[in-house]
Amino acid sequence: MKKTKQYSNANIIKMSLVLIAFFMAIITINHYSKFEFSTYKSIIITKTVEVEQEEVWHTAEMSMYNAGDITQCSGDPCISASGDNICDMLREGYSICAANFLPLGTEIHIAGGLGRCLILDRMSKKHPDRIDWALPFDGEYGEWKEHALDFGVRSVSFTIEGHYEKDADGDYFQEYYFQPITN
Repeated sequence: MKKTKQYSNANIIKMSLVLIAFFMAIITINHYSKFEFSTYKSIIITKTVEVEQEEVWHTAEMSMYNAGDITQCSGDPCISASGDNICDMLREGYSICAANFLPLGTEIHIAGGLGRCLILDRMSKKHPDRIDWALPFDGEYGEWKEHALDFGVRSVSFTIEGHYEKDADGDYFQEYYFQPITN
């Protein structure tokens, strides 16, 4: 003969109240966080907190160079340190910079109307703290070469906007926020 446990009405009411309290807690947690049930019926709670970061401005020397000019680049003048053909990217409208003190893929915004550029190249080791903006090469006496020479070396302010990684197709996508420099 099989024994069955009998519960009194008071015990049933207590268990019902416990279950109601449990589900009310779940609903409250769901209101403030995302949660999901795993196969083991445990609850994983994550809370998203948005932190507004203050924009930090840095100063560096900046120059300009002509990508594709064999006299200004080492190795293949169109292939950057990241392995990208920056001559093609410049024709497609990308703004490319070189810098040794920032990771490849870092996007920076340069003040003074210059705008944003993506760090995809490196410079000579004698310029460890300089930014070099890539311009197209249009010949020994071209307009872009003249622009790079006229720009010279200037002190600029910049802020770090983010970091991009390459996907399987070789396209860049923003992966995470990166702030390597501290004052």
